[in-house]
Amino acid sequence: MAGIHVLDRVIGNEYPTFATEADVRAFEQVPYKDRIAAESTYDAIKLAAARTPRTHLPFNSFPTRIRRISRS
Repeated sequence: MAGIHVLDRVIGNEYPTFATEADVRAFEQVPYKDRIAAESTYDAIKLAAARTPRTHLPFNSFPTRIRRISRS
């Protein structure tokens, strides 16, 4: 997956600058559906984990329920 941002299919190797209104308009010319590689948060996590597999969080080791903590 090329580019500086794992979710952006178009961004390239440097973050864009938004110094002028023309910069913003040029960025917005690409439709969201064409730009963003994930359709859900789960897809975004999978893409990020595939890009850097040794640094992602081990989601399967999280407890399945939250234990209530009593405060005295």
